[in-house]
Amino acid sequence: LIGFVKLDTGEWRHSLEAHAIAPLIRSFVKRITEDGNLLKRHVTNAIELDDGVMAALDERLFIRALDNIVNNALRYTPEGGTVAIGVRVSGTDVLISVTDDGNGIAKEDIPRIFDLFYRGSNSRREEGMGLGLSVVQSVADSHGWKIDVQSTLGSGTTFTIVIPVVAENA
Repeated sequence: LIGFVKLDTGEWRHSLEAHAIAPLIRSFVKRITEDGNLLKRHVTNAIELDDGVMAALDERLFIRALDNIVNNALRYTPEGGTVAIGVRVSGTDVLISVTDDGNGIAKEDIPRIFDLFYRGSNSRREEGMGLGLSVVQSVADSHGWKIDVQSTLGSGTTFTIVIPVVAENA
């Protein structure tokens, strides 16, 4: 909670710098693939991003947001299921998508999943406090990113983070 409060007060801005996204994603995917193997889930990736693509971000918060989304995907995907991470450029943005073939999110829960302490109907039988997606939304808002979720109950979910690219010399 202390980390969330610090994030909410804007203290993160002191460490916002331009970073090459591809190396951060590759390192993250390597770690999360090992986690998936331990949990008996398949983690696939399609990183279609040049190493020179830069974005203004706090590396620690960027990884925290990805961790929260991917860990939820791993949690709600059944054993043997798949979590796919995709990264590509679209216009002046980097799109990072996390797709799972898990339970999906009930339509009535989607508008509230980013609310602090909200636990959707599918998540109530799992451990947690309803903080993870609130943190993701806070990180996205504080960095000027957009986040979207598409889900079908019983068929899985896709979260997409849209991050503006910065010029290499910015």
